[in-house]
Amino acid sequence: MLLYLINVVDDAWLLAFLAPVILFACRDDPRPALKRGLYLGAFALGVLAAAVYAILKRNTGWVVREYYDIALLWPLLAILLAFTVFAALAMRRGARAGMALRALGPAAFALVAARVFPDLFLQPLDFDVGLDSIFNMEYLAKLSGFSAGLLLMLLAFAGTWSLVGRLPRRVAVGAVLLTLAADFLFLAMDAFRIMYVRGMLPRASWIPKLIIFVRSGENAFLFAVMCVWALAAVCAAVQALSGRPVGPNPAVVRKRRYALKLEFRAAAFLVVVMAATLVTVTALRAYQRRGPVISEPERVEATDGRIALDLGIVGDGELHRHVYRTEGGTDVRFIVIRKTANAFGVGLDACDICGPTGYYQRGDQVVCKLCDVVMNKATIGFPGGCNPVPLAFSIEEGRLIIAVADLEREKRRFQ
Repeated sequence: MLLYLINVVDDAWLLAFLAPVILFACRDDPRPALKRGLYLGAFALGVLAAAVYAILKRNTGWVVREYYDIALLWPLLAILLAFTVFAALAMRRGARAGMALRALGPAAFALVAARVFPDLFLQPLDFDVGLDSIFNMEYLAKLSGFSAGLLLMLLAFAGTWSLVGRLPRRVAVGAVLLTLAADFLFLAMDAFRIMYVRGMLPRASWIPKLIIFVRSGENAFLFAVMCVWALAAVCAAVQALSGRPVGPNPAVVRKRRYALKLEFRAAAFLVVVMAATLVTVTALRAYQRRGPVISEPERVEATDGRIALDLGIVGDGELHRHVYRTEGGTDVRFIVIRKTANAFGVGLDACDICGPTGYYQRGDQVVCKLCDVVMNKATIGFPGGCNPVPLAFSIEEGRLIIAVADLEREKRRFQ
């Protein structure tokens, strides 16, 4: 249950906090009906693109997630950067900047939706627990976690949207621009990571170190956005509590007093939602990640330049971790798991993104120890994403054979 709750928050927070900011920046559109139609159409287009990708990903081998993401991220980053600049200008009451925002807003909306929704569509497909009926406790627990995550992010959207329109102008401008900047940096780092993994950037030694450093600061960008809105909520609450409404008559005074009361309620509501989000991505994540102590890898030796593993042992469907010491004294770890009756997944206990942090088994899942990404067992042995770096092997006379030369070539990853 907790895994799916946390995954939904990880996937959807960008849309939950960015969407109200985009809508607020474009609030002065003189044609509200046209504005609603444009944004609903843009959102539907983004969701449709995500649905097409999810269907192809689930049922074919035609699509690669990194290529799908990078095709969205390049235009999204350009649009988001332009949107941030024009938002800053428009908030100084620039009419031309407002026109630019009205053109850029729906495009950003569509691309963000297309970026976020594939995982939200694919996650429920993992609920199957191999039973004949979905009416069992494990399935219902997963569904409950997924639904709770969606509800939490919907509340985050509602709370942010309710508060931003009630903030003092300077506070609203600051919160909007800081949120746009944090989201831009988050997406830029994601694009940077994908470009490196897919060989679009030079193989400089500092790049993987930077990627690991950023990814090790888990949810840093989400925390930054929540800090912005926590400060905005505090400002709104202080203004609501300290405000002394005045007016030409009692009716106006009552109206302004009620507006301050609504402002305080909106601030309190968003603080509660953000507290729930914070608990989800910190305490609940730590609780969910608890598990058995990972055993030390089994040390193996080579004969005639080859390592031979008994299929009767490594073919039991469990994750087997091994380590081989190279001639230079470097311990190179690798993993073996049986995927189907006739297929094995063999790879280094390291990946291009997280380095040599390695993998462990949790139930029927293979999980990255650093970022907690769950591997699809069918993809182990193939490059891309957080998958283990593939390692060549052969099957001979009931043994799985790995060449020492292949391990020697990869020892730099473990040094």
